[in-house]
Amino acid sequence: MDAASSSKNKKSDLSGRDRLLSNVLWGWGSYLVVIIAGFIMPRLIDRHVGQVNLGIWDFSWSLVSYLNYSSMGIGASINRYVAKYRAAYDKVKLQGAVSSVFLIQNGISVFIVVCSAIIAELLPYYFSEKLGDGLDDAQWVVLLLGTSVAVEQAAGTFRGVITGCHRWDIHNILNVSTRIGGFIAMLSVLYLGMGLKALAAAYLIATIFFGLLRGWFAFRVCPELKLSLALANLAQARKMVVFGWKSFVIQIPSLLLLQTSNVLITGVLGPAALAIFARAVALIRHTETVVQRFSFITTPIASVLKTTRELDELKAFFYESCRFGVAITMPIMLLFIFYGKDILQLWMGEQYATDLTLPFLAMGYFLPISLSPAMSILVGINRHGKVGLVNLIIILIFFGIGLGIIEYVGWSLPRCALLVSFPLMLGNGIIIPLFTSFLLNITIQDFVKKIFILPLISNVPLILSLIISKGFLLQGSILVKCCEIFGGGFITLILYFYYILPAHLRVKFLKFR
Repeated sequence: MDAASSSKNKKSDLSGRDRLLSNVLWGWGSYLVVIIAGFIMPRLIDRHVGQVNLGIWDFSWSLVSYLNYSSMGIGASINRYVAKYRAAYDKVKLQGAVSSVFLIQNGISVFIVVCSAIIAELLPYYFSEKLGDGLDDAQWVVLLLGTSVAVEQAAGTFRGVITGCHRWDIHNILNVSTRIGGFIAMLSVLYLGMGLKALAAAYLIATIFFGLLRGWFAFRVCPELKLSLALANLAQARKMVVFGWKSFVIQIPSLLLLQTSNVLITGVLGPAALAIFARAVALIRHTETVVQRFSFITTPIASVLKTTRELDELKAFFYESCRFGVAITMPIMLLFIFYGKDILQLWMGEQYATDLTLPFLAMGYFLPISLSPAMSILVGINRHGKVGLVNLIIILIFFGIGLGIIEYVGWSLPRCALLVSFPLMLGNGIIIPLFTSFLLNITIQDFVKKIFILPLISNVPLILSLIISKGFLLQGSILVKCCEIFGGGFITLILYFYYILPAHLRVKFLKFR
């Protein structure tokens, strides 16, 4: 093998594009386990300890989720900079970057544990009436889950190292193992008749074990990795923190709006209402994560494409990534819009079925989820700071306006769905993708034409089958409705194969068959 060929292979390996398909498949395959556990566990909690306790569990997670913001997004910088420095074969900067972030994240972990204890102590002053007899459980759950978040923050450095090396297969195997281990531990607790405290303790134990395991794998996949206080330096830490802040600002709106809405719902409507709302949100978040399993992989790839100045490939990668995101999201959201109430009833029971909550969430989240690769690419090329701040301000303004309207007209779960989803549609679904297009010199016309047209046309058979099955044109049994939806979905899948799936992947699939 000559030098040019060897150089070409190294470049391909370090960009991660040659592993894109396998990384996406690993991501989806691993997340299937998460989805299954995510469907089973809430139902088991509801059946064993009741709907109110399920709401307390959701409420505690909402409070603890705020503590994730204390990381300032610095964990996101590891993914990008590990990929960047490995592509440049700069071992010294790689070690300095990882050591700097590791030191900062451990300090943040201590801060999170302290804040968890403070929040637990403050609960009686603000939520004693709504939580009632569940107040003591809520305090312990907040403390234990907060400690779990602290452990995850400490191990976040290793997560970034693994994904920065494009080893998403290992990353996803560890995610699956963590979920399975935590699920088994929590399942055992429920069947032994224990309550929420033991449930949170089981989750914490699983988090600690698999956090340590993730660290071991990080050193295996990145032999040049070395952690040392001497390698950490102020200049490198400042650089990582600045990048982290920019990532933090661009990623925070969705979590901030959801967690704030959950806390407000608990305070106004009670934990039982939150349990209902959280199940609709869970379906949306599962869809979001399915797309993000792909879009997250685009960040280190975009970073390498920019570093190597392959700008035309970056532009084509943007089109392909966003079109793929739209193609994945559209059929799922269509099902939620037409059959949201039926899906919730089938999953959790009659008391969880609401008419408009899930459809409203689906309509509002369609653009933010489907175009999330645009945000990941923006992070990869390190142009997400100012637009992220502007985006956050706009979203918070519209959220505040919506909150004022709901206070005036009255609280309901469908209105809460609009309160969360409309500002996100405007910000993450419109502002961020259009700004990314502007940076890549893409016109709005080309943006719409090359990203939306093919998925929309391909979904026409599914849309027609949903309209028919819903009974707008014909009435039929449940079996007939399922057959109608399956028929339309199958035709859409065929169209996806020939018109959405990239040609090189289609060739690979046909050869594999």
